[in-house]
Amino acid sequence: MGLIERLTNKVVFLDTAPLIYYIEANRHYQSLLNQMFAANDKGDFVFKTSVVTLIEVLVHPMRHNQQFLV
Repeated sequence: MGLIERLTNKVVFLDTAPLIYYIEANRHYQSLLNQMFAANDKGDFVFKTSVVTLIEVLVHPMRHNQQFLV
């Protein structure tokens, strides 16, 4: 049984690193993260995250005045 199947019908906490890797299309994790986000989009499971994650994701674009990303 693969990771996606083990997460089906579960709530999955999404931490900062995988979210940043997904946004940046990190080639090492891209395939797995694409599968996970696609499964989440289909409703196979639900992502939850925190305000801390949101803040951490916004730090880099805010420091570099990239308001279009913010």
